[in-house]
Amino acid sequence: MAIELRSGGRIFHFGYAGKHPATGTTIRAYYGLGPMAEWLAQLDAEHRAERRRRIAEEQEERQQILGAARLSCQAIEAAKQVLVAELNALGYHQHARGIWRQSRTCDASIRGAERSAFQQAAMSANLATDALFELLGGTDSSTAKALNARADQIRSELLEQGNSLLEQTCVGRLLVCAVEAEVVSLRALKTTEMSATHAAFFVQRRRVANNGSSLPRVRCSPCGGCLAVSLSGIP
Repeated sequence: MAIELRSGGRIFHFGYAGKHPATGTTIRAYYGLGPMAEWLAQLDAEHRAERRRRIAEEQEERQQILGAARLSCQAIEAAKQVLVAELNALGYHQHARGIWRQSRTCDASIRGAERSAFQQAAMSANLATDALFELLGGTDSSTAKALNARADQIRSELLEQGNSLLEQTCVGRLLVCAVEAEVVSLRALKTTEMSATHAAFFVQRRRVANNGSSLPRVRCSPCGGCLAVSLSGIP
């Protein structure tokens, strides 16, 4: 809010109208004289302060989500390296960065992933899911506990048919992506009012999480297909 004192003791009240598109200079909005003009200028100043506060909160929330998302990316990359090493050792090769196909000849000199690589992938997945649960727990602890319990149940169900290190790595990667997508959705639902930039960020983060959950497609494999993980139904 700005005022100008002119001759005769007259006080003119101004507000903020934006920036000039060509010069970038500030354009003032003239509200006039008297108590009504002062009230309008004060109201405009309060709205601008509230908008700045909301923008700062949205930026902080995006940074928190991106911090957890970076851990998710590290977990996905660690799982990817293990999967590539194991598929190569089993005699598969990736055609044009697409489907993994079984080679006609098997090179016995190719070794699979080391046990330490599996441990690193598991550790990365645990760190990522813990960060995501903590991110959700800061706003809704009961929902975070329910989501954690649901994730544990899904992990147990998926590992009933096999509990090898490779299967544990695949399940860990799927859960990281599924938890991230669900946490982002829940945070978006709990935000009553958001800017277009903030809404687009939530949409983009959910799309990235869903894309990261896809496992390599393998031809001539007995696994039958990719696992579908859903964390819906959280109260």
